[in-house]
Amino acid sequence: MQLDMIAYAKDPNSKTIYLVPNHTSPILRRSVKDLLNTYLGGDYKEINLLAGTSDLKSWFKNGFPTVFSFE
Repeated sequence: MQLDMIAYAKDPNSKTIYLVPNHTSPILRRSVKDLLNTYLGGDYKEINLLAGTSDLKSWFKNGFPTVFSFE
């Protein structure tokens, strides 16, 4: 799980969690969505990284399941 954008929210009152589909595992994203639905009311959105990448790309390319979320 990549957590390199903690406290990134432009709006400090926002409770939305963003899930990045780039170089991440659909099964792990589904698990995180299930957790968010159960414990936080499902306030999430999927958003692609439009430029650059994250540290998890090398893990994903080597076959490890990955998930990337930020708030």
